Amino acid sequence: MNQPYPVPNNSARAVLLKGLAMGVFIALVLIVFQPFGTAEAEIKNKNLFLSGYGLIVAVGFWSSGLFFRYYLVDQQWTVGKQILFTSICFWLGITVAYFYVHLLGGTPSWNTYGIFVHNAGAISFFLIIAMTLTDYVIKLKRYSRGAATFNAEFREKGTISSGSAPKEPGLTAEKTTSGNEVASTSADFLSSPATEKVSIKDEQDRPVVSLPTSHIWCLRSDRNYVDVFYLDASGEPAKLTVRNTLTKVNDGLPSGFISCHRSYIVRAGGVESVTGNAQGYQLHHPAFPDCPVPVSRSKSKEVLRFLRS
Repeated sequence: MNQPYPVPNNSARAVLLKGLAMGVFIALVLIVFQPFGTAEAEIKNKNLFLSGYGLIVAVGFWSSGLFFRYYLVDQQWTVGKQILFTSICFWLGITVAYFYVHLLGGTPSWNTYGIFVHNAGAISFFLIIAMTLTDYVIKLKRYSRGAATFNAEFREKGTISSGSAPKEPGLTAEKTTSGNEVASTSADFLSSPATEKVSIKDEQDRPVVSLPTSHIWCLRSDRNYVDVFYLDASGEPAKLTVRNTLTKVNDGLPSGFISCHRSYIVRAGGVESVTGNAQGYQLHHPAFPDCPVPVSRSKSKEVLRFLRS
């Protein structure tokens, strides 16, 4: 249950499709089998009324799913959390359905509400498990196979970058009092015309440091800050933290960088390999084993196409 899972905020379409599937399933079960005394109930336009349960559950699932999807963190999402999340969405839907049944009459109470939720849960439990695990397996196979194909293609062409940048004099990494690493450069290094450099600026558009483009791995958004992961003059991984937004920093980057995730920008030339799991693709640099770059599923095709070019 601790396997990574594609968090719902990656795909609104997935939330809609799952809600629709769950609503249709519930409507069909109620119409075909008419459990929990439904078969004996005398209801005008019974099939239409029973279909309303499915519609309500679907709408409740959509509403809660599309609302909560913005507050979920991709890297911390697992199969178990997905099952819990789906169950909560479903519970909100059946709560509305409980009041829907009282259109036929009767007074709501905690006792009848508990019975209603129990009966609805009996129908939905195995559906939730089956949908979650099936979705997980499908996405795991899709992205694992896609990553393997991509890596094989690049190895055959010999175009996968080693990700290593040549050692260049004059660039060192120092620790600030806050523990973040910052770059210090010599005048000779900065003025060298042979090395293309990127000027990293703060939120007031003041240059903080100029880094060789070939040394940069990725940029990561951290609220009001941007972490820049790069190789120092010794070829060792280092990190520079700048107070700015990823969008503003991105405006000053040259070609060769691509926004692959809402929180990441990566330099294509640093990608050594691609892996895939149920959450999508991840890009890897040999010098940054602890900093794989995730690729949003909505940007998968665009990013892979960019890396191939």
